[in-house]
Amino acid sequence: MSDERPSPRRKAGRDDVIGRAFWRSLVVFVLIGIVVAIGITSYRYLGGEPEREADESAVELPSGPSAVDRSVEVSMPFAEVSKAWGIDFVHESG
Repeated sequence: MSDERPSPRRKAGRDDVIGRAFWRSLVVFVLIGIVVAIGITSYRYLGGEPEREADESAVELPSGPSAVDRSVEVSMPFAEVSKAWGIDFVHESG
């Protein structure tokens, strides 16, 4: 490896190349975005899928127990474990 450092003139030339490449890439990406936007817009408004309307007469409620029936059937066991776990507190509201 050499200890030569690039001269400021040589480094400035690289920066110019990088700057031109950046701006050209930016222009290409913007053009691609415009083409995609035009394609999506033309597909949507000029001949894409026709809008479908829902047939509301075919809608049926699912069969099964009602919410009231389910609440009666479900029981949840509760066990007092606070003392066994070493939790000692008194809840005071207010």
